[in-house]
Amino acid sequence: MTSPRPRTVAALAKRERARAKAEQATQDLHQAIVDDLDDGVTQKVLAELTGYSRERIRLIAKAVRERGESETRDERP
Repeated sequence: MTSPRPRTVAALAKRERARAKAEQATQDLHQAIVDDLDDGVTQKVLAELTGYSRERIRLIAKAVRERGESETRDERP
């Protein structure tokens, strides 16, 4: 059996780094959406800005808030 070319290995690593960056960017966007909602920005405005539906904005906010609550619970002694 032959080994993959270094170019293939490098391309795979590059793709994985890009996926991780994209995931972090999505998490950052979702947290920013929640922060804006908490500051009084409406779902309508955020939906127009992001292209998400108002329902998607609501679900994002719910998920971020639930994740934050579970992280807080995990940190308690």
